[in-house]
Amino acid sequence: MWTDEQIGQKFLELRTSLNLTQRKAGKIMEVSAQQIQKYETGITKLSIRRYLNFCERIGINPWKAFSEKPSEDFNKDVFQVMAAYKALSLDMQNTVGVMIKSLAKEL
Repeated sequence: MWTDEQIGQKFLELRTSLNLTQRKAGKIMEVSAQQIQKYETGITKLSIRRYLNFCERIGINPWKAFSEKPSEDFNKDVFQVMAAYKALSLDMQNTVGVMIKSLAKEL
């Protein structure tokens, strides 16, 4: 499982590979450059929704940043779940997030 720090590092690698400054990435994501720095260092968790919106806006595959690519079936399933999640209202996304966290604690 990926830690917040590892995800942040992968995001940093992606951003720099695209020659984007923290300021430019922040404009794309509608956050400050300081917030980008917090994502990249793992101080603040980069939400899947924000990451997907970033990828969509710059037109890249969300898995581009991660060298450990999942299997094709897993990839397809994850994208279907992410698309369904993204279609939910923010209130429903929060409810689903709480439910998933609760279920994960039981594993």
